[in-house]
Amino acid sequence: MNKPLHEEIIEISKKKDPMASTLLKDLKGVLQFVSECDGYFPTSKCEVKSSVFGGLGLYAVCDLKEGETLLQLPKSCVFSASNSSVANLLVDGEIDGMLALIIAFIYETSIFKEKSHWYPYLKSVRIAEENELYLPPNLWDSHSKIALKGSTLDTLHHGLDEEEEVQQGYEIALNLARQWNAELGWSIPEPYFNSFQHFVAVAYAISSRVFEIDNYHESALVPVADLFNHKAHRDGPHVRFVSLYEVCSDCGEPGMCRHLVAEAAQEREDEAAAVNEQHHDDGVIDTQMIEELEGQEDETSEVQEKGLLNNVHPDECVDIVVTRDVPKGQEIFNSYGELSNALLLARYGFCVEDNPWDMVYLGNDLLKLLKDKELKIRAKWWDFIGYELYQNWCALNKEDDDEEEGDKDEYDSDDSEEEQEGKRSWLSEVFVDHRGSPSSSMKALLNLLALSRRDWDKLRAIEKDVESLGNKIGILDMQLNRISSKILLRLVTARQQKLSSPSEIRNPSARLMLQSEHEILQKAQENLRKC
Repeated sequence: MNKPLHEEIIEISKKKDPMASTLLKDLKGVLQFVSECDGYFPTSKCEVKSSVFGGLGLYAVCDLKEGETLLQLPKSCVFSASNSSVANLLVDGEIDGMLALIIAFIYETSIFKEKSHWYPYLKSVRIAEENELYLPPNLWDSHSKIALKGSTLDTLHHGLDEEEEVQQGYEIALNLARQWNAELGWSIPEPYFNSFQHFVAVAYAISSRVFEIDNYHESALVPVADLFNHKAHRDGPHVRFVSLYEVCSDCGEPGMCRHLVAEAAQEREDEAAAVNEQHHDDGVIDTQMIEELEGQEDETSEVQEKGLLNNVHPDECVDIVVTRDVPKGQEIFNSYGELSNALLLARYGFCVEDNPWDMVYLGNDLLKLLKDKELKIRAKWWDFIGYELYQNWCALNKEDDDEEEGDKDEYDSDDSEEEQEGKRSWLSEVFVDHRGSPSSSMKALLNLLALSRRDWDKLRAIEKDVESLGNKIGILDMQLNRISSKILLRLVTARQQKLSSPSEIRNPSARLMLQSEHEILQKAQENLRKC
């Protein structure tokens, strides 16, 4: 018989990252919690130990094949606002979403503590290291924020700006804490409501671990599932998170629970009443239709499949499932998505080396260039007709390209910049990618700016001859020429000169992000000088 996983874990030297040691110390409680919840976590397939990327990670004990399940937990094991000790109070206060989860976490770990069902797991969620809070970049010291000025985190994702929504959430939570203190006699949790930064640290920690469960639990924390580290890889992650989302929003049960049965019964009554009213004038009631409505069988009844857990239907569980083969001894990675380092740092507080989704945003630099009168005219045409036509042309004339689709979906920025500049939904696509190459949309725009007067006049004729737009707009899809390359080189050089040195910042993730941006810009310069 296999030993409990917590007895098999290799002790980590005290010279390792203190955060990793703390998590290791708490791991026994997490695994015991999963065991007490009758969760499935096979030690014969994977083990938890120190990761070369820092902290803890999960490693394959044997060769893993696509489709294998590495974790299955009943949904009663996950921690959400909906199943927390303050769930009803949050509903009464009309608090939901991430704010509800943050408040629930604070009360579960500071007021209820050992009385809480989830405490053995929740206490492993750390918000500080050696008394230094984990905070988003917009709450770092002024020196660090200055060093990040002009980076993609700043210019595209606005990661250094104050977040009014978070401040409002803090004030709502504080008022609620005072209300519960007065009405229920609960202490106001410290230090979370003595310091805005402590509250934000909780939100930041939770955002890096949260999973979307279903339309009852919404977002929740999932034991063990949050131990899988993120790695950016073009082949995709090794595992995926699985959960049936469509459940009853009132109780969380799949299939026809009492709430849905009551709702269906009411709908049948309403439909029968409508039939009755329709035939009221002639006194004829379509009794056959009413009988059919009342006698309808439940089409959503579930077949009682047997899962990995005794007496728990698979639809009432969450799973971690292998999506591609993993050789023995390799760390098993999940993924937050195809995210750049700037977005990873802004949302989750970390970056990864050699990130294939990394990029450097050049939108602000390009806007300065477009103040030139002639270029401004072409940019306005791109705003109102060119960009959309080019996107349609790409869809019709090119095969689906996962890389380009990732570019378009992933690097979407906030609306403030676009609102200031008018109709410029394309602005977020003005970047050079991990290889130092411009995005397809940026390349097309650069080619537009570099067109000769004759070609520019031909292109503008699209406005009068829309049917021939396909052949004409395709001229923008050519390789960069000498003029368009020169424009891009100017943008890249200007950005590199303004970007701070990685050595100017203390945070290791921010240093990695800045280093990556410098390397991308260097690659772009080398590529352009070869043109």
